[in-house]
Amino acid sequence: MVLALSNRLRTLSTKPSRHYDRETRFNTFPRWLFPGAGFVRCIGMHRCPPRRTSAGAATAPADRFAVFIGRKRFLSMKAGTEPVPASPPATAPRQRSKPLLPIRALTSLLDKNEDQVLRLIEDGKLAFAWDVALDPNRARSKSLRVLPACVTDYMRSRTCSLQWADVLRLILPHDEPEILSRDITRILNCSSTHIYHMARRKLIAPCSTWHRGRGGCARFPVNCFVEFLKKRRYP
Repeated sequence: MVLALSNRLRTLSTKPSRHYDRETRFNTFPRWLFPGAGFVRCIGMHRCPPRRTSAGAATAPADRFAVFIGRKRFLSMKAGTEPVPASPPATAPRQRSKPLLPIRALTSLLDKNEDQVLRLIEDGKLAFAWDVALDPNRARSKSLRVLPACVTDYMRSRTCSLQWADVLRLILPHDEPEILSRDITRILNCSSTHIYHMARRKLIAPCSTWHRGRGGCARFPVNCFVEFLKKRRYP
């Protein structure tokens, strides 16, 4: 009886706490909740046996974290040493020409009048030019457009060595089978109204309808547009 009372007093003097010790791995529960230390020993809640660790394993939390980081780095280094499949080579962006130049722009660039510019075109010094008039036979004046690359070669006193395939690669914005009316407007350096007049006259046959507003551009087959350029080349 005296022994049980002393154990009870010792238990009450202990500060109630609930602590988890990571070093020794045992739980300390508030013993005042139980009738006595003997009862706690009976149910096995006074102490948890320490984990068995090998000689090379880390016991402290910091050591275990270091082992985890080291293992993660090792796996990443191992993955880095594995052969990586070669990615396909990046394709160079398509070189796009500026809009074709009208006669008045050439008079400013070359410091010549319209007759002198027209003579350069007829002599072949400006190799690639096109007449984009609706009806070249009835037009009072020619609506000529010249490739900027030809003008650059002339200003540098070089002979233009471009072939027809090179010219198409410069003029066309992409390799798609269809082209939008806004792209043709940019290429020929003319108004959209002029392009739609050409479409109504079947000079460039459209393959879709068009309307005002967003997304209302007409579509034209690229082959049809290329045929138009071949027919309208000047001289």
